[in-house]
Amino acid sequence: MPKTILDYIGLKLTRLSTKLKSAKPDYKPFNSGDNVGKYKVYRRVNIKKLQVLVGDSDRTTDITERFKDALPLQDYIKMDKEAFEKWINNIKQKDIKDIEKQQEQFEKKIPYFIKYDKNYLWQIFYSNKDDKYFMLTPARETENQALAYVIKKKLEDDKSDIFVPICKEEISDTYYSGREIEDIITYIKLFTNQWPEIVEVQDGKKNTLYIMGETKLKDNFSTKYRTVIDDIVEAKNFYTVLKALYVLATETNYLYKFDPGIDDKGNFTLSYNKEVITIKNIQEFISNETGRQQGLKYSLKNEIEQNKEKIEKINEILKKQSLIYVKQEKQIFEFMNCKKSVLKRVKYFFSNNKKVITENKNLLARLNEEKNISVKEIKEKEVSVDKQDYSKFADIFTVADLVKNSVEVKKISSEAKGLEADIKVLLLKQENMTRKTDNAQKYLDEIQKHKKNLFDFWRFTNKDNANELAEGQAQGESIKKRPEFNYDEDRDDLGIEVDSLQRQKLSDEECNAVFLAKYILPALNAIVTKSDTYLIDECYDSLKENLKNHDQYQSLFGGIGDESDNIKKLKFKQHREKPRDLYSILKFNNDTTLEDFKETCRNYGRLLNEAYTKISCKYDMEIYYDKRNKGFITATINPYELVENDETEKIYKAKTTAENHMLFFSNIIMYNNVSKTLPVGMDETNEVLLKVGDIKEVNKEKINIIVEKGLFDVDIRKVTLIEEAKRQ
Repeated sequence: MPKTILDYIGLKLTRLSTKLKSAKPDYKPFNSGDNVGKYKVYRRVNIKKLQVLVGDSDRTTDITERFKDALPLQDYIKMDKEAFEKWINNIKQKDIKDIEKQQEQFEKKIPYFIKYDKNYLWQIFYSNKDDKYFMLTPARETENQALAYVIKKKLEDDKSDIFVPICKEEISDTYYSGREIEDIITYIKLFTNQWPEIVEVQDGKKNTLYIMGETKLKDNFSTKYRTVIDDIVEAKNFYTVLKALYVLATETNYLYKFDPGIDDKGNFTLSYNKEVITIKNIQEFISNETGRQQGLKYSLKNEIEQNKEKIEKINEILKKQSLIYVKQEKQIFEFMNCKKSVLKRVKYFFSNNKKVITENKNLLARLNEEKNISVKEIKEKEVSVDKQDYSKFADIFTVADLVKNSVEVKKISSEAKGLEADIKVLLLKQENMTRKTDNAQKYLDEIQKHKKNLFDFWRFTNKDNANELAEGQAQGESIKKRPEFNYDEDRDDLGIEVDSLQRQKLSDEECNAVFLAKYILPALNAIVTKSDTYLIDECYDSLKENLKNHDQYQSLFGGIGDESDNIKKLKFKQHREKPRDLYSILKFNNDTTLEDFKETCRNYGRLLNEAYTKISCKYDMEIYYDKRNKGFITATINPYELVENDETEKIYKAKTTAENHMLFFSNIIMYNNVSKTLPVGMDETNEVLLKVGDIKEVNKEKINIIVEKGLFDVDIRKVTLIEEAKRQ
């Protein structure tokens, strides 16, 4: 085994090999500073042809100074061999081997998302003038295993290539100009609300462009994407679709909203009404939407004319109602005035106003019949507008045509909404006036009823029981909006809240029941629902099978550990509590029979039901699960945990409210709290327990999500997302 790094890489300082000879190329950097993590270009560089320079600097030093002070490798070594030997021997052999292993992998396949760990070590630049690659090693850096690797390969006369990022290199114009690259970044940022990364990979003479990033999907899901551009026609098509949809979204003030996603190959896509827009269907989409907007424009104009007629009709009725109400007020005033003296009462009693009251009553009846004519009953009239047959021009509609029509529709729609608001106000006013006239008429009818004899009339006028005449519409009670759960912002608060609640409301035995549900839920469900009883036998057999391992652990430690074993951490918070134990709670041992197990499950099934009715939380939440069964199910508040499961094909989304019951696998469920040191929260899992029951499905949608399987491979999961109706 080599004693030093010099021995491992085969470097002899007493006689430098000519294989290490390097020349300083002509290079003028256009900007300064390091660009770690922002490499735009990756290439395969031949090690044998790579020039190696070393400078007394670090990566943060201005690049102009770094290059100016750097020396070719052989000159830097000769300058101070002892210092170089000390410096190079500080490198760890394991770090060099890690690079060797990594580059061997890169010979077969490049990383799926191009970037890889510690890619900043290479510090390789390209001189366009000399057509040479050179490595500019910063001697002040502590990580210089890349230099040792290059020296080793050069001395071995290795003619292989290394896959590395090229510093300060811009993307070529093979597929897009610099302006178009900036456009693509702007377009994708609009739709995803996150900046994409565009990287060019040059492998031999072939250039490939990778457009990568992450986007949110519907229903709290998100996914990475990777669009590969290796064809000029393909590049043009991608840019055309992206630009067209960007213009549509922005120029129509986001009347058109496009949903980002990925296809079954991981490429970035945009959809409208669940249909992916591609170069093949974008012309049809634009033509259909332009036609739809023209038809909508005509329909809205027709609706506006109808609403104007409706407003005119309502105003006419209001005017008639007002005239009737004025007459009613006059008659009521006369009655109220007669109560001031005996003579006025007698005079009013013998006055003949029955005819006027009856006339008003008949007018009100006719007016109510007229008022009840609905908008649907108003005969549609042909509106005098420019109605063009657009179908024959469908093949030449452009984005500009669609934008123009959409903007016009939005303007007309605003007018239509204004008229609808006016109608609502007038209808409310009409309803209030109806209440007033009806109340007034009832009061006048009551007066007439008591005018049959003077004694009865006299007694009636002495009462102070007049109905209120100006009764308006009662205002609805304001509804307090409940907070909606946001996983990123509310996760920790939720954990603290539900753990505190479960500590307060659940007994220790009920906590045990919830804990058991995490491990033997099929058996508990079978007991409670009295169905699928074979699951009880399966759980019993599984517990018996694993009992031996459990006993070995218990016999080894005897429930006692050293002080460090007793101290545990939950989210950086220390405690001295023991996890709840499945076998201890069940009192399960070698002598436990199947009947004993069933009886225990019966008891804990009852406790689980009792616990379930005690717990809910303040949030309106979205809960996700992948399997339905009778009784309880285990679900999660983080849908990605289900996506990572290879077997998941369907994910159900349940919308729960603050009134819905739910149990949480919080800290008090997972641990005992004998020493009272258990941190408050939900730090072990995102899982919850709830009942499904008969749920109505309101939406079903297929989504694709990239799940990374390491540096080189990904799985593109095709998941059907099934949305349930909101639980009451």
